[in-house]
Amino acid sequence: MTLTESAAATASSPQDILLTAKSKVASEFVVDHVSAERARELFLGWSTTEQWNPTRGGDDVHDIFHKIDPEGFLVGSIIVSSDKTVKATRPSKIDDEDGSSSSGSSSDEEDGQTSVTIKKTSTVKKPVAIISAIRFGEDQAWIGYYIVDAKERGNGYGLKTFQAALAFLNPAKRSIGLDAVMTQVPNYEKSGFTNVGWQSERRNGTIASLLETREPTLAKTLHQGPVVYVNDTRELRVIDSGSENQVDFDTLIPFEAKYTGLRRPEFAKRWLKYHADNVHKRWITVVALSRTEKDAEGRPVVLGYGCIRPAQESYRVGPLYTESAEVAKEILIKLSVEVSEAEKISPLGVPLVIDMDIPQANAQTVAMFDSFGWKDVFPSLRMWRGPVPKHNVNGIYAVATLELG
Repeated sequence: MTLTESAAATASSPQDILLTAKSKVASEFVVDHVSAERARELFLGWSTTEQWNPTRGGDDVHDIFHKIDPEGFLVGSIIVSSDKTVKATRPSKIDDEDGSSSSGSSSDEEDGQTSVTIKKTSTVKKPVAIISAIRFGEDQAWIGYYIVDAKERGNGYGLKTFQAALAFLNPAKRSIGLDAVMTQVPNYEKSGFTNVGWQSERRNGTIASLLETREPTLAKTLHQGPVVYVNDTRELRVIDSGSENQVDFDTLIPFEAKYTGLRRPEFAKRWLKYHADNVHKRWITVVALSRTEKDAEGRPVVLGYGCIRPAQESYRVGPLYTESAEVAKEILIKLSVEVSEAEKISPLGVPLVIDMDIPQANAQTVAMFDSFGWKDVFPSLRMWRGPVPKHNVNGIYAVATLELG
């Protein structure tokens, strides 16, 4: 199947996604699915080059995202051919065994040996574009990490890789979402992403300003420790699989669909479990629980939760789900306290700065960060090709990740 044919045949089988087309720069262009290790190498490296502040070590790509959809990381490559001519003395009968193509011309022959000139042609795949295309069940999907090598931009490789991702996700079957940088919004609209979920703001501030200047009293109340009683009505728990402070993940997973409209329970479970298993790496989850209300199963009612993880230039908070601005602030401060205190004991070397992407339409979260003095440093637009899932931004104080929604 050629690249053009595949891009048009959006209902084609995922097995047909190995794409080939002629390129004006190289003889051939292909789009391949890549392994988890290769995805970590390329997607971490390229997003670092673009100054996207990716998760430290690419753990999210390798240990979470790729496991959700092992076919969801695509790399567009040009096939570069090179010729090498060498002179050698070989037996009169030449028998290439290395699989390369060669041609020889005799110059002279002595004692059964022939002096020949050998021309060998070798090929290598040179990555020029990357993209993630992750399927959430049968009717939703997400595009992220769309990057084209700066030296190869303008040659059409990015668009071809993007078209390959769309063909793989099958927009006739799925609503496909992405978070677009504002300058690229017109280009995504041309590709059918004409429906808008919301505009996001990336708010940025230091942990020190939050704990020492803005909320010192609350920070002291929410001291470091696995369980903190905020008052008579609620408590905060740090979820650690190595302790007794467990919360049934099944009580947290519904928050994703309720607030974002994304029906991806496997992502939510893997995201939460990775945080619980890697507290020592500063992947931390804090859950707010009611001390007075129980659910139908007799478990404390969950009032909200938030996660934090180390990136390369800051800590990224996401998601943070709750419908209470007060609870959201408590969760954020507790996450900050845990990171700050852990850094004193065992320095990780990541700057004690927080980045979090918030929906502009949630007036309460905007007001909270305005009160902190944290500025919007990176706006983006959540766009959809297909119906926008039903959502409630009033419960979103930070999205999980722009790369996966």
